[in-house]
Amino acid sequence: MMRRMAMVAATAALAVGMLAVPPALQAGGEAETDELSLELADTSAPGHVLVRAGDRFKDEVEELSGGEIEIVRYSHGELYDARGLIEAVEIGSVAMGIQHMAFVGGHSPALEFISAVGAQGIWDDVDHYHRFIDQPEVREIAASEFEANLNQKLLAMWDYGAGIYAARSEEHFVQDIEDFAGARMRTAGTAMAELYTNLGVSPADLDIGEVYMALERGTIDSFSTGPSRVYLDGMYEVAPYLTQDRTLPRLIFWVTMNLDTWNSLSPEHQDIIQEVATGLESFTREEATADIEGFHANLEEVAEVYYFTDEQLAEVREIAQPVLKDLFTDRIGEETTERLFDLMEQAR
Repeated sequence: MMRRMAMVAATAALAVGMLAVPPALQAGGEAETDELSLELADTSAPGHVLVRAGDRFKDEVEELSGGEIEIVRYSHGELYDARGLIEAVEIGSVAMGIQHMAFVGGHSPALEFISAVGAQGIWDDVDHYHRFIDQPEVREIAASEFEANLNQKLLAMWDYGAGIYAARSEEHFVQDIEDFAGARMRTAGTAMAELYTNLGVSPADLDIGEVYMALERGTIDSFSTGPSRVYLDGMYEVAPYLTQDRTLPRLIFWVTMNLDTWNSLSPEHQDIIQEVATGLESFTREEATADIEGFHANLEEVAEVYYFTDEQLAEVREIAQPVLKDLFTDRIGEETTERLFDLMEQAR
């Protein structure tokens, strides 16, 4: 049965990918239709800000194009998980994706840093992070990395929300720096694993879809994700001890298009898609901020929640700064690492 389901999914994905190909030509050389159909897929939970932004993207692109562009939406990992979606957009099986920051970071350490998770624990606050990614040089680095490493056109950086630490038992409820020690923790990406390892945890690499069962079975003790995921997916049921350690005041997901598909579009269609994608950055920032407050309030009703103080965050920063700087120097060299850290400091 599982093999049959996989074959059906692969067939569906192939059929969907065909939608992104420019209109077929008739025998006489004229296009059969002027309509353009492009898919946009995400892997977020139902109701999440990224899902809402994707739906708005569809509506606005179709309206601005006068119906010339149709956006076909696939949500909640309907076609691919987070890792699979990256490859699907890279090869053009899906035209566009809202890409997971940490798994993209596996293809480019520079993108991992820019998405916030690579410099986890070093950000002052959400405003500091937004000032950082709004610098033209940061945008240029990110766009270049996507084209060179993933055959993708970077369209926008949409806010996902903040990060939060969740534990399955009171034994691993973190209310001070020392409480991290001893936990088997699901981490996402190299930098997150490095940071939390230096805080005393044993990292485990699992897809987010595997985390609920792993917590239920006791395979892991804790994990890090957004409060939205914890609440919307009911993960507080198996991880009711939550710590807002403030190491990730904001995360972004990447909105990208297959580069070959992008290059096949008319300049007019490119302008419409780029304008809408960029415009929705402010929408996701505002909505994510409102969602974070709402999800924290909701979680306080069903779980225990602790918030790190400024002093505790400063302790984390003291550990994180040298550890992550050494990590990125090893991964991408001293020159690029200094460039990224300098841009981060300029944004303070």
